[in-house]
Amino acid sequence: MFLNSKTIGIITPLKKLQDKKILEQIEILSDQKAKTIIFPEKTIELTKENKKDKLFEDQALDLSVVFAPSKELLNRLASLLSSNSSSNSFFNQIIIALETETIVDSTYLKLIFDLFDKKGIFFVPFGFKDKFNSDNFKESTMLISRIDLLSDTCRGALKNIQLKPLFIEGHF
Repeated sequence: MFLNSKTIGIITPLKKLQDKKILEQIEILSDQKAKTIIFPEKTIELTKENKKDKLFEDQALDLSVVFAPSKELLNRLASLLSSNSSSNSFFNQIIIALETETIVDSTYLKLIFDLFDKKGIFFVPFGFKDKFNSDNFKESTMLISRIDLLSDTCRGALKNIQLKPLFIEGHF
């Protein structure tokens, strides 16, 4: 029960809270006695200088889990970490759970791979999944995390260990 009494911030687009898989994983974290707090994704913009919102004044998070980050969110995260990560206790350890429903382009991939080098960033193991249309032609490639490995990723991050971040699997 390594997550016992840990405080985990869940940063997500609100529409993702309708996803049964994500809700199940949040429940698993709670079952392991972790305190989970859900924040709208715009909270990633917080820095030490502009942390004025009363909601965050008393929050000391052990981990932050970011679900389905957009390009814009990854950009803000990379910017925050490069400018202020060592003095910003709101974002001690960050776990990113990728899930794209759109075409994965080179800019998005570059942002992800740039974050691999950042201290305190961990990824829920993920892989590529091809999306096919009704004529069985490949439409796009998506990134999708093994959400079922979220609690393992959290435990690893608290020990400063990254699970194997990239899975090449035929299906999820």
